[in-house]
Amino acid sequence: CRGWLVTAFDQSGQPQAAIDTLLDLLEYSPRSLDTCRDLAERFAAAGDDVNAERAATSLVESAPVEASHQIALAKLRQANEDWEPALGHWQQAVSLRSEDPQPLLSLTRLQWLHGDRDHAREGLKTLKLTEWDERFKEVDERIAELVRLMQR
Repeated sequence: CRGWLVTAFDQSGQPQAAIDTLLDLLEYSPRSLDTCRDLAERFAAAGDDVNAERAATSLVESAPVEASHQIALAKLRQANEDWEPALGHWQQAVSLRSEDPQPLLSLTRLQWLHGDRDHAREGLKTLKLTEWDERFKEVDERIAELVRLMQR
């Protein structure tokens, strides 16, 4: 329902109707990451920074102790080049999902790129010393990419 209705409003040049539809959907599914992210992006595109921020923060307000929500907001902050809050949300995700290397990989990379070299080195050390579950097959390759980045 959501997809085709929002798409129909988009195709007919009715961005506010698409936003209104997403707001209605959010009432029925307040923990929907896709809906919150879509709303934040649409409000930002419309120049409504207040509602864009409200939609973005609702990503974590609805489930503050779920790593997936912290990750979603961290990615949104990064896409908007809002680095300090992005780092904070990545740190939260790492603490909530310590058994998963992906949040730590993302945090370490962002720390390195933004000059927090000491913390990035600590993150890399943790990544290398941790025995990750076999379901994370790509972790060694991602660590190698991080090492190459840090050697530049």
